[in-house]
Amino acid sequence: AEAQVQIVDLQVSRFGMKAVYETRVGDQLLHRTQGDPLADGTVPTTDNVGRMQQYTNTLDAELRYARALGLRAHANFGATNCYPGTPLEGQISRDHPEWRRDWVLRYELPEVQEFILSQFREALEIGAPGLSLDFCRYPEGIDTAETCTAFLRRLRALADRFAQARGIHVPILIRFPAMGVRLSQNFDYATWVQEGLVDYLCPSNIQGRHLHFDITPYLEVTRGTNTKLLPVVDGLSWALEMPGLFLWRVRQLYDAGADGVYVYQADARV
Repeated sequence: AEAQVQIVDLQVSRFGMKAVYETRVGDQLLHRTQGDPLADGTVPTTDNVGRMQQYTNTLDAELRYARALGLRAHANFGATNCYPGTPLEGQISRDHPEWRRDWVLRYELPEVQEFILSQFREALEIGAPGLSLDFCRYPEGIDTAETCTAFLRRLRALADRFAQARGIHVPILIRFPAMGVRLSQNFDYATWVQEGLVDYLCPSNIQGRHLHFDITPYLEVTRGTNTKLLPVVDGLSWALEMPGLFLWRVRQLYDAGADGVYVYQADARV
């Protein structure tokens, strides 16, 4: 709030894994889990996340704090990672391995879309004022641009139904691979803007690579529309971790005409 941040993304799950919010349509992470392997080959484990889920309705609590701080909160889901064979793997992945492509859910399947929309619907029922979908960490769930756009039409329709009931617009934020980034061809952002499917367009690098992508194409498609352009700058510790370089990139984006910036995974010292 002191930094005048307007939107905060609360990532509560990646579709296909155990969720870290009070879900009833999916399954919660309630017990021990593991992290990514460290440089020496060891795999860290923790009980803390599971214990938090046992004692706290996390999404509801985060939404309450966001309101108290004057922030607009979006319930954020990572597009998909089932984490097969680990404690993070969700029941949907175990019950329906045929719905997966390697480690991700296949968005081209109607059954997968229904499951994903049910979790978005649940987040809205809990009280999320906005929705957010992150295609960047694991974009492999999308096979074609047509699949992605068709799904976003359904997501927009869901948000609009809640908006009608609430009497206030439900915004949708999409983070997706910028041009030149892996699988960027599967994300037809121009059509999203033309059809009014997204409120915040967040082209992004993946994992700290391609940091200085060109935002000109995104400026052109959002100009004169209601869609705000928020290019991504990583807060990851292996990205622009020194404040001078980080702020230099932010200034570049504002000077070019971006409406704002989206700081991804802001857990480094910046």
